[in-house]
Amino acid sequence: KLPGIETAVRAVFPRVELQFCIVHQMRNSLKHVVYKDRKEVVIDLKKVYQAATEEMALLELERFEDKWGEKYPYIGKSWRDS
Repeated sequence: KLPGIETAVRAVFPRVELQFCIVHQMRNSLKHVVYKDRKEVVIDLKKVYQAATEEMALLELERFEDKWGEKYPYIGKSWRDS
């Protein structure tokens, strides 16, 4: 856990449920993705977790689900639940 990170994040997003390890979230997501799709899925998920605001992150997640949701429905659900 990084000192002060929870305080800083909650200052911007007061109702956020924190998951501190994006690596585990990505690994969990990618275990469901066929090899040929992985690079593109990673690029699209980066847009979610690198978004500057919660609103932008949700927009990017919607875009991800529009593009990949039919093929990989678990991923969008997992990110929304995290």
